[in-house]
Amino acid sequence: MGHIFETLFKIQNKWINILINSLFCIFLMTILIIISLFVNIPNPNLIVLCGLLIASLLFGYIPGGLCLIMFIIFNLYFFSEGHNFINYTDINVKKIIVSFITSIFCYIVFATFHYYDCKLYYKLKNLSNTDHLTNIKNRLGFKQDIKTYVNKKINLAVFDIDDFKKINDIYGHEIGDEVLINVAKLMSNYFGNDSCYRFGGDEFVIVIPNMELENFKMKYEDFKTKVAELMILDININTKLSAGLINGNPNSKEEIKNMLKNADDLLYKAKRTGKNSIAVLQMA
Repeated sequence: MGHIFETLFKIQNKWINILINSLFCIFLMTILIIISLFVNIPNPNLIVLCGLLIASLLFGYIPGGLCLIMFIIFNLYFFSEGHNFINYTDINVKKIIVSFITSIFCYIVFATFHYYDCKLYYKLKNLSNTDHLTNIKNRLGFKQDIKTYVNKKINLAVFDIDDFKKINDIYGHEIGDEVLINVAKLMSNYFGNDSCYRFGGDEFVIVIPNMELENFKMKYEDFKTKVAELMILDININTKLSAGLINGNPNSKEEIKNMLKNADDLLYKAKRTGKNSIAVLQMA
């Protein structure tokens, strides 16, 4: 529930999201307090309490905590004689104590519910972005990350495993899955998990910002050599890779998508030259 503004406005920064949520909750509580003070309604205190509960449930500990403070201040004002924050009758003191206990209890319960709701939301979100077999990010994960690569000098590689169908046919799908898992694990170790994606089948994508193309190519060549040396359940399959590598400075998501397409075309160009090879393009 606390991801309402994050989802609507694509806010990625945690603290900006909390700030916006807090400002919204303060605005909500201010409106409810004004209504309680200037509109003749029974039990105005309950109206403001409802605002606290909504804020705690929807937005969690920090925005809810700010609303709790506003609720306490409102109670001290509302139940004081002449609204002076100084004089209180005995019965109003009891009302304030009951309100304090009730509001703090409700705040803790509702904000805790929000906390676990958010944990579940981000866990499910992470699962949807992650390839279940290799535990690296998938195509959806790439789509969500693409904006972070805009206006950066990036290297992008698309590679797949040569004759992967033959590996499955000769050794079986269990070994084929182990090949994918081990390639992805080695890939993550070399390039970092945040830069690695499995697009489906035996096709993988790497995106590395702020590196010269020649250095990226050398790093990929070293990675490719290590892949060929992988032992899969004590079997040396001599796994070969073909890849398209491209370097550029994309200014938009569309330009990154074009780079991805060009890298994919380079991959098939590499395969036409005899497989286990690399085709490279430096974009202007």
